[in-house]
Amino acid sequence: MSALSELDALILRETVHPPLITKNAELTFAEWDAHVTAMYDAIQSIVSGDNVTPYNPLTVYNAASTDVYLKFAGYDSRIWEAIGTFSDVTPTEGVNWTQVTMSELLPDVLKLAQISAGETGCICMKSAVQQIPSANILTSYDTPVLLNLPRVAGETLVVIKVVVNVDFNTVAYATNTTLGIRFVGADVDILTCDILARTIIGAKEFVIVTTVGDAQTQLIDDADIEVYTKSGNPTAGDSAVKISVVYFVA
Repeated sequence: MSALSELDALILRETVHPPLITKNAELTFAEWDAHVTAMYDAIQSIVSGDNVTPYNPLTVYNAASTDVYLKFAGYDSRIWEAIGTFSDVTPTEGVNWTQVTMSELLPDVLKLAQISAGETGCICMKSAVQQIPSANILTSYDTPVLLNLPRVAGETLVVIKVVVNVDFNTVAYATNTTLGIRFVGADVDILTCDILARTIIGAKEFVIVTTVGDAQTQLIDDADIEVYTKSGNPTAGDSAVKISVVYFVA
């Protein structure tokens, strides 16, 4: 029995409000405690973040985004809404995050459902933005960085386009400066981008998907997508890299 259905078992002192039972007497301490507990559990079941995409420090959250994955996150059994645009800020009530109820999230969920069910054969485009710290880029050949592209088991992520943005800090990346983006387990990249060595502040590059031969595996069902540096880890560099992806789920 859910916490919400347990509210039907509450006992009233004298007010008549079916289907609740009217006792016509004072509540005992046990009855009162049961009331408070039932109401607390019901609220917890509504605002729990268990069914919302978990918080990811690498995701760039954006309060103005039309993508609910970039506006809301589940953390510490709560639903959190982003305030402003940022990444790598653990949800807590304050400047960057605020707790919300399911009722506040519901219009966004219904909008997505309406779009996806609006037409037969409709393909719903999604977008994601992920900030990758320089420390992760420097080790990304040995430890590729997973992109946070939400999907369920069995689905295939189909990437349409990618924009790579290197926000130059003070030291350029050296030696291995080509990024590759691929499915985990694939033997050929979805795309590559030789941008890491640039020293222009805010350097961006638009990358399109490449075509491959019949003998190569590029698209893999039920697999995540990762970013890595080709040939080896960079030997220097301190700039963050932002990956913006447009994709759909098949």
